[in-house]
Amino acid sequence: VGILVVPTLAAASGREHPSFPLTLPLRPSQLRKHFLWSNASPWYTAVSHVLCHADANHQAGNLTALLLTGTSLHAALGRVGWWVTILGGALTAAADPLQWRAKQTKNWLDAWTWDMLPSFTPAVARAWTASSGWAACGASAAVSAQCGGEAALCLHQFLSVLAHMRDAGRDVPDTLLIPAVTHAFMLSRAVSFVLAEHRAIGSGASLAVWHGAHLTGFGWGVGCYVMYALARRFRWRAPWTLRRERWSGQHSRGGGRRLGGR
Repeated sequence: VGILVVPTLAAASGREHPSFPLTLPLRPSQLRKHFLWSNASPWYTAVSHVLCHADANHQAGNLTALLLTGTSLHAALGRVGWWVTILGGALTAAADPLQWRAKQTKNWLDAWTWDMLPSFTPAVARAWTASSGWAACGASAAVSAQCGGEAALCLHQFLSVLAHMRDAGRDVPDTLLIPAVTHAFMLSRAVSFVLAEHRAIGSGASLAVWHGAHLTGFGWGVGCYVMYALARRFRWRAPWTLRRERWSGQHSRGGGRRLGGR
């Protein structure tokens, strides 16, 4: 609901009609200040930028990705794990630990100078990204985190299907062939997404989209699912589940005493 309530940048500036009737009447300056992460933004926009979109097409695409890839990942990770994936991807993309912005700026400068200043553009790119608010981070980083988790889940299921097909020998049932083809297709789409984002950074084609935030979010999602798979393999317990079970046990014992039971 929050994604629909917050207007897109195009709707706030009057370039398109709001896509939801109850959209907040925010001006472009307010939207950029409170719902768009950049170097000059307040600290809380490192999370609130998950509600910001460029236009209606961008908003519809992210909502579609959330609905298509979110159900199975939510079922696998649970509610807490899903939120850790989404919000953690947003925070990690905002932190930009791999310095994707500087790399993208450097490649853009190299493209515009025809690679005539290779020793000069890295310093300019670092200074530019440190002082300017270009390539603001929006909702796509969190969506990419979910897509990364879904890709890791799909790979896990694909390997499981291959193991069952190996055990089945030559008589492979159709119940295994269809999931294998489906998972292979989804994995190919995930690989194509990563390669396209990496090519966009390397080519320096544009500074309008922060492609590094997509890759960072995607990597965070993959890492979250890997940690989930390891926890399930070695039967680790999440701290919040242990506290909840301890509290519920104490509460039930306390209730029994109050009722006169043992």
